[in-house]
Amino acid sequence: MPFDTVAVDEMVSFLDSTPSLQHFVFKGEDDFSHNVASRLDYPRIVSLPNLLTVAVTAPGAGADLLRAINAPQLNDVHLDGFRAHHFEGRWEESLTRPLSETDYALIFSSAGFPQLEELLLIGTDIDDEALLTSIGVPSSLKRVTLRQCARVTGAGLLGFVRGRGRNFALALQDCINVTQLDIISLAAIIEVYVR
Repeated sequence: MPFDTVAVDEMVSFLDSTPSLQHFVFKGEDDFSHNVASRLDYPRIVSLPNLLTVAVTAPGAGADLLRAINAPQLNDVHLDGFRAHHFEGRWEESLTRPLSETDYALIFSSAGFPQLEELLLIGTDIDDEALLTSIGVPSSLKRVTLRQCARVTGAGLLGFVRGRGRNFALALQDCINVTQLDIISLAAIIEVYVR
């Protein structure tokens, strides 16, 4: 169902009316963050027991949509939080908060999304601390793709992948603080793909 413009609270209400939804794709405009996410009556949680995949491209507000979803069958999440540089200075921090280490820990663990096997993060604020919250935590993740995640380093990724085994895959693209030496070290532990 296409929407021209929709606020986050309206999108959450729409999701709440579709409990049998299996796949959800949302692409917001670059200035989507100007929608007042603070109007969401947190902790409003929408139960979507059949939801399998989510792809959200909504700079600044995508995390709010993901926070509002309880989907135990979810196995594939794509979050694109990229903000074009020409919009810098127009973003209002009060409208949405970045994902915290606690949010990432929930995403990476089986407790948050027990069926989640693939996670794609593009241009998000994920950092080493967020990656390291998942050390030793049971997880169903089989593949993580990070694109344009400038705050992630090789040291954080090495800590993140330890103990995951050879059946785990990590794909990296334009993560500027990950060196070729880091990639070689990672490849000794897991499958690594670089673009």
